[in-house]
Amino acid sequence: MSTSRKTKQQLLEEIELLKQRVRALEALEAEHKQVVDALRQSERNLADAQRIAHLGSWEWNVQTGETLWSDEFFRICGVEPQSFVPSYDTGMKFIHPDDRESAAEVVQASLEAGEAYHIEKRLLRPDGTVRLVLTEGEMMYDDDGQPLLLLGTMLDITERKQIEQKMRFQKTLLECIHEATLDSILVISESQEWIYYNQRFLDMFDFPEELLQKNSSVDALVWIKSKIVDIDRVIIETEEIYAGHDLESRDEIRLVDGRVIERYTAPVKSNEGTHFGRVWYCRDVTARKQLESQLRQAQKMEAMGQLAAGVAHNFNNMLTAIMGYTGLALAGLPGDHVVTEDLRSIQQSAQRAADLTRQLLTFSRDQEIAPQITNLNELINNMNFMLRQLIPETIGLKMTLNPALGRAQVDPNQIEQLIVNLVVNACDAMPDGGKLTIKSDNFVLKAASSSYPFELSPGHYIVLSVTDTGIGMDRNILNRIFEPFFTTKEVGRGTGLGLAMGFGIVEQHEGAIKVNSAPGQGTTFEIYLPCVEACPEDPGSRFDDDDKPQPETILLVEDEEYVRTLIARLLGRQGYQVFSAVDGQQAFDLLQEQPDLSIDLIVTDVIMPKMGGDELAKRLLVKNPDLKILFISGYSDAIIARQGLQLGYATFLQKPFEPDVLIRKIREILTGEMIA
Repeated sequence: MSTSRKTKQQLLEEIELLKQRVRALEALEAEHKQVVDALRQSERNLADAQRIAHLGSWEWNVQTGETLWSDEFFRICGVEPQSFVPSYDTGMKFIHPDDRESAAEVVQASLEAGEAYHIEKRLLRPDGTVRLVLTEGEMMYDDDGQPLLLLGTMLDITERKQIEQKMRFQKTLLECIHEATLDSILVISESQEWIYYNQRFLDMFDFPEELLQKNSSVDALVWIKSKIVDIDRVIIETEEIYAGHDLESRDEIRLVDGRVIERYTAPVKSNEGTHFGRVWYCRDVTARKQLESQLRQAQKMEAMGQLAAGVAHNFNNMLTAIMGYTGLALAGLPGDHVVTEDLRSIQQSAQRAADLTRQLLTFSRDQEIAPQITNLNELINNMNFMLRQLIPETIGLKMTLNPALGRAQVDPNQIEQLIVNLVVNACDAMPDGGKLTIKSDNFVLKAASSSYPFELSPGHYIVLSVTDTGIGMDRNILNRIFEPFFTTKEVGRGTGLGLAMGFGIVEQHEGAIKVNSAPGQGTTFEIYLPCVEACPEDPGSRFDDDDKPQPETILLVEDEEYVRTLIARLLGRQGYQVFSAVDGQQAFDLLQEQPDLSIDLIVTDVIMPKMGGDELAKRLLVKNPDLKILFISGYSDAIIARQGLQLGYATFLQKPFEPDVLIRKIREILTGEMIA
């Protein structure tokens, strides 16, 4: 019985022990499950991390050949995760054929040296796409020091490399743009260190190579200061700019070599407002300043030209009457009459006044020139006596004329006037005596150059130069010497029109003027005139008083009464029948009222009230296309053309004119022959 009870007790104890063991097993199982779950979660987290980072992992058992790839490794290779059993050989097959050999060499070297490795290579996916990866590997060893596992990672860096390539391209593009721009660029940090500059900046300030090798911002700044005029002012302005911190500024500085530089500066900062420094843009605006100056000069010349043209027109009308009536008076007097010499003096004075109006029109660039092929050496030699009368004894004259000088197509009278003006100015610049040199030479401009007047086109030129050893001129005077009425001479000694007219003469001849001068170093004027080879035939003409005109009928249309009366008397004395009208409307009405009136020639002013000569002529030519017309005007045909009037269909004669010039022109029109 006791044995039975003992057995029961034992059974109960054993049962309790079993329960404890079961609970322990359950606890172990729960703990194991937690570990497994944690491991699986860790694996999932690792897989997610690899997927997000495009980072695959792998291991290769060197002893057994077994290879394991992570899911992301499969995806990077472009295949479904765990879709096949990987191996070393299959891994090598995914490498781009061009990179496969070098990758194998790196792995082999790692095995032999026992060192970690990393290599960039390309993968060729089954779909043909290429991915760029960074692979890193490291060898693990067993307890005996034998290679066991080669572990590694593979990072897909395709997008990163694309971004890097794009950034390199943008950097290169930005550098190319900076080098191609007209601006020099300098970026200075907050600590005053030079962060960036382009080649144009170095060229603008002529940086020597040895200074660049020193790589010192301080030395470079000293060099720049040595290149700037009025550096104290520039330093003060620059300090004010930096004091403003966020200030943007634009100004101009002048370099010691005469160039004008436009500066622009602005702070360099991020979108959040963080300051990195300041950028300076500098542009050489010397050529633009010269153009602006020449534009202002051209505008002044145009304004003064309009004034001069108007004055010359009125003078020409009055001079036509003076010269005409004087000619009529002389024609009616014997040669030994007491007033003959007086009348001739009046005639000569009127002719000089006519020359003055031509100069005014030349100044306005509206006087038609009479160009002819000219040997400028001969022209200068022929002026020798006259020039020596102009030059004081204290000034020596030297002529250096190239005997092989080309020919120029110029108006000799205007070129003579230009030379005289330059010689007179040169003498005035040498009050204590000196040396004056007139030189002629040939010149070929092969390409446009800043050393020569910018308006010159490449080609062959003749250069006339007038050089003195006088007081010279500073930059302020040089900038204004061609302005009308600008003069440095004493009151009463100069009008300020000489060089302005000279400027007009040269431009009419499609040439250019270059001036070199400095205080105390004298002055040289160089005149560039186009060189020509052909010599047009000069028909020559001179009115023969014995060539008496036949009595034809002329309709004279002129709004100035004294000019109309003079021409009517002049034509009447030559035997012409003359009908007169005060303007185009009266002339048109006259012909309408007398339809049977036969007119051989119409002599008409151009610009008149009511109806001008051009409108009258066009109306009459509709009915009589063969009607002969002579236009006369105190304005040049260039000015008339600007009024929108085209007179090319008829002959034009500019006032003032000598009586015989008018008569000869009328005979040529009526006969259709050149009168010699």
